[in-house]
Amino acid sequence: MLENELLTQLSCNKDKVDEIISTLPINVSSRNDNNIRFDVYEHSSNAYTMNMSTLKYYNFRENKYGSLFDLMAELLKVDKTNVISDVYLSLLCEGINKEAQPQDYEYTEYRLEYPNTYDKDCLNEYPNVISDLFLKDNLWVTTQIQWDIRYDYKYKRIVIPVYQDGELVGAIGRLNKSRLEDKENKYMPTLTYSKSKVLFGLDMFKDKIKECKRVILVESEKSVMKAWQYQLEVPVLAVGGSNISRHHIERLNILGVEKIVWAQDKGIDEEKVLTNNLGKLMRYSTAKNIYYLDADSCHLLEDKESVMDKDKDTIKEVLKNYIVKVK
Repeated sequence: MLENELLTQLSCNKDKVDEIISTLPINVSSRNDNNIRFDVYEHSSNAYTMNMSTLKYYNFRENKYGSLFDLMAELLKVDKTNVISDVYLSLLCEGINKEAQPQDYEYTEYRLEYPNTYDKDCLNEYPNVISDLFLKDNLWVTTQIQWDIRYDYKYKRIVIPVYQDGELVGAIGRLNKSRLEDKENKYMPTLTYSKSKVLFGLDMFKDKIKECKRVILVESEKSVMKAWQYQLEVPVLAVGGSNISRHHIERLNILGVEKIVWAQDKGIDEEKVLTNNLGKLMRYSTAKNIYYLDADSCHLLEDKESVMDKDKDTIKEVLKNYIVKVK
C-alpha cells in the first residue's frame, strides 16, 4: 500500500518530516528522536503526540489517532488522497523514492522548492507600529521601520513580515507580552509559511553575502534584525528554529558561501540538535569552512539566549572567543 510505503520512507528521512511539520498549523512544545508533542494553533495545551519512527499520532483531547497523512489532511483541510499524491511526487522529484537511484550519503542532487507567496496588500490589515516591547529588547525605531513591523490587534501580536526573493512569503506574530503565562505561545504564524524553505533576512543581506562569502546562521528573526541594526561585518540569517534544512543549505550553496557559523541559542533542550545540524552542513554544504558557536561554554550568555540578544561589543567578543571549527 502506497501510504505505508511512503511512511516507511519518511521515517528514514527526518529532513523531509521536519519540512512537512513546518507547513502544518501547529505549535511544537517538545521533541526528541522518538516523539514530538504539539497542539493546533487555537489551543495552548499539548493534546497531540506523534511517534517519529512510525509517524503515527494520537490526539488525547478527542481520543483520535492516525498517520501523518491523516493529520495533514485534517489540518490542511484537503483530501487524504491528494496529500499522499503530493508527498509521493515530492519524494520522487528529490530522488529518494524507492524507484530512484540509491543516495550518495555525502552529497545528492536537490531540487529547490520555493514557498508560496501572498499579495502584499494583505499586510494592510496590520498597521505599521513601533513596538514598545521591541524597544525594550533594544530593537531601535529605525530598525522596526526598516523591517516593516506591524501589529495584529485581533490577536494582540507584533507582526514581522517575511520576504524572500522580493515576495511576501509569510508573517510571524509575537505575543505582545513581556511575561508569558504557562503554555502560552510566544510566536505564531500570522501568514503561514514553510520555515524550512525560508532564510529570514536573505533579501536584505544577499549582496553582502555574495561579496564576503560568509554567513552566521541563527534561530530567530529578531536576531537578524539586531544584527542588521549593529551593522555587523558578517551577514546573519535565521532558519526560523533550531534545525537547518537541506533547502537552507542549497540556497547558501547557490550564493557561493565559503564559511558558515552555526550559532544556535544557549541551552537547547533537544538532544543531538547541534550534531544533527552540523552533520547536514558537512554533508551538503559546499562551504570550505564550517564553524559553530560553543554557546553552552560561553559565560556571557544566559540560558535560552542568543548571541544576538547581547549588545554589540558582547556579540563581537562572543564571536571572537567561542567559535569552534568543525573538523
